[in-house]
Amino acid sequence: MFHLRHLALLHLHLPSLHARELSFLFQAIDDLPPALRSLISERKAIPFGLEVMLAQTKGVDALTGLARRCKNAVRRSTAADEKVVWRERQRRVGVVLAGLLIDLGVRLPFV
Repeated sequence: MFHLRHLALLHLHLPSLHARELSFLFQAIDDLPPALRSLISERKAIPFGLEVMLAQTKGVDALTGLARRCKNAVRRSTAADEKVVWRERQRRVGVVLAGLLIDLGVRLPFV
């Protein structure tokens, strides 16, 4: 449900409100007790879409870190289904990163 709210904020062209609410969400997660935070830190409780949105608000470095995390997860995965999921996530982050670089006016070598 929270993910849909953030998509709606982006669709309504309210990026500052979106970024502020995302930072509040992840700040609240950071303020949780260590035992609960360790469960969430595995990122199984947070939709990947929210992680992408947060990285997008933080910029190129955060997106490249998320892409690297996806790439490492593909390498570590043993199940074929899990590899497919992480490859799709890596592609998704790559598209968002490419869009951000284009918005920043960076010329991509393959374009």
